[in-house]
Amino acid sequence: MKCESRIANNGNSVIINVEMDYGPYTNEAIDTISEIRETIKFTLNNTDLHDATALVGGVTAGIKDLLDTQRNDFIFIIIIVIGAIYIILALLMRSLVSPIYMVGTIVLSFATTMGITYAIFKYAFGYEGLVSTVPIYGFVILIALGVDYNIFLMSRIRYEFESGKTTKEAIRDGLSVTGSIITSCGIIMAGTFAAFLVSPMKTFLELGVAIVVGLILDTFIIRTLLVPSIAIKVGELNWWPKRKIRVTSESRTKQK
Repeated sequence: MKCESRIANNGNSVIINVEMDYGPYTNEAIDTISEIRETIKFTLNNTDLHDATALVGGVTAGIKDLLDTQRNDFIFIIIIVIGAIYIILALLMRSLVSPIYMVGTIVLSFATTMGITYAIFKYAFGYEGLVSTVPIYGFVILIALGVDYNIFLMSRIRYEFESGKTTKEAIRDGLSVTGSIITSCGIIMAGTFAAFLVSPMKTFLELGVAIVVGLILDTFIIRTLLVPSIAIKVGELNWWPKRKIRVTSESRTKQK
């Protein structure tokens, strides 16, 4: 690392130029910006210049600030989206319990997808990591698709349950009715986004892999195995706090 300093033309400030040994876009350079800022802050606090303003600029510093902003915005987006989805599912399902694991499995699917996608590009293609915008775009798309599949499945299960069947029977019949629909939708959507896999742009390539992996995972594991398994374990608490009202053939006969 090389450093050179000079006094600015106004005579009230000092400009220090730092030339790092790393490329300006590498993780090492970005980490160095954090170290420089922390060192400057600590040093000034222990001198008569503790009221002075110190700024760190340049290409790498700009990239770091952008990444920090995206990270904070991503956390905010996750909180808002998950909260909104839970409320919508609770109103739709008329339950406070089932939306919890419905949202939880969607988040689990997304996290697993990002891990698999990172491993593919890290160990198979030698990338340092994913483009910073890929998790954000992937989250929005996969969450939207996952919610749709959840609604298809759980709405049918609820219909079967309210028709007089036990929870296990309702889950079995609901899954058998919607399974082919969800599988077909997942395969079609995965095939559509697979077009990104031939893109020369790194962002589209990574996003395409993430969405295809997420759709396959969600279609064949999350919605087919995990959600029904949790629903069976939860039992009739799936519909809490709504009072259990089931329409049976006997009640229909009495009404007639």
